[in-house]
Amino acid sequence: MGNSRLKLVLNAFVNPAEPAHYLPLARSSNASTVFDFPRSSLDDPEKRQRRRSGSGSVSAGSVAARRRSPSLDDDSRDQSPSRLDADPSSSVDHPHWSRQHRHVLAVVLAVAAFAGVYSLTTPEVLEKARTTVGKGWDRVTGGRFSSIASQEANYFPSSTEVPPGASTWEPACSPSTWSSGRWTPLDPPLRPHTSIWDASPDFHAGACAQNWHRGAWYLGVVPPGTEPGLEGEAQADGQWPMSGYRRRAAGYRWEAGSETCQAEVEQPWLEREGDGEDEGTVKLLQDLVDRGAWLIYGDSLSEQQFFSLSCALYPHVRAVWPYPSMSEWRQVKEEHLFLVPDSPLVKSGKLRVPEDWDYDGSPLVSHVRTDHGLAPDELVSLFQTVHAKSAPRAFTALYPNLTSLSPFSPPEALLTDVETFSPSLDYTLQLFLRPSQYRNISTSISPSYAPSTTPPDALEIERQATRSGSYRALIFSTGAHFSARHFNLPFKPEGGPNAQIEFFDLALREMLNRFARALESASPEERRGKEVVVRPTTMGHDDCHEAGGPLDEEDEKKSSWWSWPDMWRMNEHGANIVRDFNHPLITWLDISRPSNLRPDAHTNDDCLHLSAGTGVVEGWTHYMAYWLRERAAWLDKGR
Repeated sequence: MGNSRLKLVLNAFVNPAEPAHYLPLARSSNASTVFDFPRSSLDDPEKRQRRRSGSGSVSAGSVAARRRSPSLDDDSRDQSPSRLDADPSSSVDHPHWSRQHRHVLAVVLAVAAFAGVYSLTTPEVLEKARTTVGKGWDRVTGGRFSSIASQEANYFPSSTEVPPGASTWEPACSPSTWSSGRWTPLDPPLRPHTSIWDASPDFHAGACAQNWHRGAWYLGVVPPGTEPGLEGEAQADGQWPMSGYRRRAAGYRWEAGSETCQAEVEQPWLEREGDGEDEGTVKLLQDLVDRGAWLIYGDSLSEQQFFSLSCALYPHVRAVWPYPSMSEWRQVKEEHLFLVPDSPLVKSGKLRVPEDWDYDGSPLVSHVRTDHGLAPDELVSLFQTVHAKSAPRAFTALYPNLTSLSPFSPPEALLTDVETFSPSLDYTLQLFLRPSQYRNISTSISPSYAPSTTPPDALEIERQATRSGSYRALIFSTGAHFSARHFNLPFKPEGGPNAQIEFFDLALREMLNRFARALESASPEERRGKEVVVRPTTMGHDDCHEAGGPLDEEDEKKSSWWSWPDMWRMNEHGANIVRDFNHPLITWLDISRPSNLRPDAHTNDDCLHLSAGTGVVEGWTHYMAYWLRERAAWLDKGR
């Protein structure tokens, strides 16, 4: 079938002028499914040109077209009445019936040809692919689903749950508009020798709920001590001072890119009455109680957002960490913030809490540590799909550098000796959708997740911690750990062939499909109000401690160390992948520009992590709180 004819057939099923809403395969439908691959957006222009000049466009039917359908084999064609050597009774004795038969047969053959071309994308064949290679090709080739049966009630999401336009909706203050602002200096500036809390204007209480480890590092004070002291005043008991670098970093406020954004997103966090809380804190806490908790799923940068929230929401929350910490850096597998019953906001009635609220089993914010979004064994299994014999041509077109590599022997040799911290994605999805039910955080390969590291008392603490939980948003971010530090994959940060970036693309597509399938399989009650938000990773800056202040514009040239150039590409790819996936409940929230403008706001001992309290990490919270609140209001109107 030629390209023009193929387009005509496809147009009967999908209107290419309108982006199709994500419609997973129905659990009780045998409707055929068209697999629509996204535009090529995965490489630099030179690589895209090479791809265009190569094999041409890629379709999901490229492999299926080479297969011979049972209805089109030689035997069946030999018995066709349209052949001169067929049974003579069919054409000689019944000429009128023969013309009708030929017409009907032509239609049947056309339909059969179409079915043959796209047989790889039927639910039955996709399921066979999953059992054959461990992963469905639909998960890793970048497509999105649309269906000729999209109007059937058994397809998710229904219009009663998610109104049309959910995947393209934006609030009055869009992420791009909010991010287009600038950092403005405080007037008057902070004076030298101020305290760390005065240099953390969002942390009103002068303390943090998460206070058991790494607090000095999160706040940008090193070497680490129990509590940070004043700038320049090292103390004999092991406490260390705040540096001038950290104080200067707190001397700026984010001015959003429009008056609407400033009024709606930033201003609520700036106004306080006496010792009372600002409007932004109260609104966020009320939304967490009314709409559901945030589940932050990511690496140490996401961990910093959890810590920041534990400071910004203190003394209204307390922290719990069920599992023992990991490695010499004491990373935490999972941690939660709970509402405190004697919070001043609860006592005063400014925060409305249901009478039966479970203060010990309903987290407001949780964080699950993951370096890559997938556990080590999941990453190894995912890489094995690269060399599966049944891989369609679309796969090799998307991942040419990965597919050119030889298999690892043993498969675990993909991983370096640096331990990867992450539970399985299934564990996190179970927590997100069914927090009161059993889940197992143990995994293979990673020593920190061996069963011996999660004693029975820790498992019981974790089970009780989420017994009444209800999550609204899964906030995911990764990128920094897709590097030669963790994977034995070739890369050229200066822009050449890069298998690290392709593996990031592969892992993100795998995760998006598993997010979507988990939402599809959830009950309406489990799914109600859920959102998956993907946040771009944050850039490091060369010689950050020499920076004199914020940048006016983003500058990739200032992020040339380590694998930081790759992270720019990963963010670009991630934005395209999530957008092309087109799921109404999964959003790429591009709010990275404000942090990319701050080479002066990193921690004192590295140039990637950001100091909590300087307003940079807190800005993520400001905008996410606004976006989720506006999103909920829009969804309520559309139902």
